[in-house]
Amino acid sequence: MTEADHSGPRFALMSDIAPTNDAIKKADVREGLPWGDQVATLAILDLPYWRMSEKKYASLGETIEEWLEGIQLAIANTITRFSSFFRLT
Repeated sequence: MTEADHSGPRFALMSDIAPTNDAIKKADVREGLPWGDQVATLAILDLPYWRMSEKKYASLGETIEEWLEGIQLAIANTITRFSSFFRLT
């Protein structure tokens, strides 16, 4: 966990399939998030484009259908984890 620059008491929790430094936890969001419930009130998903990082994220699938399925899982897992913070009006 690292404190974001100029953010006051806010902290950024980061994960990636292929982390590039020690501050990023190795995790696959399609299988779930690596933190407990209610650790954040804001989630930002920076999902890779289908062919943008083909070698780094090869496990996202060979076809657009496989990639979309993985993206849907990532979004669903994030919404499920943080659903207690969402209000539907």
